[in-house]
Amino acid sequence: MAGNFTISGPESTGKTYLSMRLATLCKGTWIPEYSRSYLNQLRRSYEPDDLDNIAEGQLEMILRAHELSTGKTLILDTDLLNILVWSELKYGKVSSKIETCYKKQPATHHLLLQADVPWEFDSLRENPFDRAEIFKYFIKTLQFRRLPFTIIEGFGAKRINQCRWTMIQKSKFL
Repeated sequence: MAGNFTISGPESTGKTYLSMRLATLCKGTWIPEYSRSYLNQLRRSYEPDDLDNIAEGQLEMILRAHELSTGKTLILDTDLLNILVWSELKYGKVSSKIETCYKKQPATHHLLLQADVPWEFDSLRENPFDRAEIFKYFIKTLQFRRLPFTIIEGFGAKRINQCRWTMIQKSKFL
């Protein structure tokens, strides 16, 4: 199996855990979410320009992994689409920097996680009450941009198995 798969969706839906688990199971390359390390090092509240920096950092990680992992499955713990949606929802706009970074990332199939798991506190999370609306916004954005995606639902092994089955099916066409 080879191809690029991005775990997308609202916060606190298990993206990091699931992406790490899938990378292990398929012996693929895991690409972490850059915003986490960036925001953890920031000593202030983030601003719109920080999303530009996050987009550049995420793109750099994706391109480096893509170059070094030829023939391997890449599993992304979010990508530029998440940053784009984040910017639209938080600030009502997307900067040209984010849009440019988004257009430079390699094609991927999005595994869109339904917000059907309990929300867990994390100091970086901002939206415990509107995850369903954010999920709908992801669908709208994926459809508008004509990006391939599969909705993933359920808990634990069910969620992992849905992802693995989708990855096997979609990797035939990537």
